[in-house]
Amino acid sequence: MKSGILHVGLFTLLVGTVAILFSKAEKGRIERPGNLTQHTTAENFRFTNPNIVSTFNPEQFNSLKKEVLSYIDKKISEGKAQSVSVYYFNLRNESTIGISEHELYMPASLMKVLIMIAALKKSESDTAFLQKEARYEVAAYPDISPNVETENLIQLGKSYSLKELMRRMIVFSDNEAMDLLVKH
Repeated sequence: MKSGILHVGLFTLLVGTVAILFSKAEKGRIERPGNLTQHTTAENFRFTNPNIVSTFNPEQFNSLKKEVLSYIDKKISEGKAQSVSVYYFNLRNESTIGISEHELYMPASLMKVLIMIAALKKSESDTAFLQKEARYEVAAYPDISPNVETENLIQLGKSYSLKELMRRMIVFSDNEAMDLLVKH
């Protein structure tokens, strides 16, 4: 499951890096290289923005792909990953980055990314959402042994903010944190 955490981490790193390289969002304004600016009509989006515009520069993509490959090779040589896949598809210009993108994996942890997006989307309309507390009282998956280090998982009888549950769900691939977050 450590490689699952690495997959989600690399996916998040890739999406974040691409977003930083290709656009800079400021309160409903998108600044692009060359000082071109597009005003969005979606000013109410805080964590997600469906109108982000990017420009395609193949050299930046090649550079990014080399960086990601180097990072993957390092983690595999350190024994921190066995198999890593990355796929990025730019919906605006259909450019892609693929690294072992046809490899097959168990899809369970990929669902956590969608849950995180849904939680962030909800927090756009309910600004206190991520600060809400949830108490972990009953294990959702008592018969399943986690494939991650248990000291990083949520503990029975403790309360956690939804933000902390989301963090643990992504960073530690904590299925119990995912279940508790989904219930709220």
